[in-house]
Amino acid sequence: MADSTVLEDWTRRRDLEGGKELCVWLSDHSEEELYVESHRYRGGDYDAFVTDADDNWNHLGEYEAVTDAIGAAMEWARQNTDA
Repeated sequence: MADSTVLEDWTRRRDLEGGKELCVWLSDHSEEELYVESHRYRGGDYDAFVTDADDNWNHLGEYEAVTDAIGAAMEWARQNTDA
């Protein structure tokens, strides 16, 4: 079965995932990182973020479903990757 979280020009870092980090991707061409995090443990939803080399965090959104958060992160990556 194919991994539906594969992104061209991004490397999924499963070794960084755990706890609240559900998906982590590192750009192959920049110092950007994508995160999907769960805040269910504190009564929240799922969030998608992108960070840059200066540790600036851009909140992409809050989602009730984890699949929506992952989809939003992947869509951001597809639209913002300069290969």
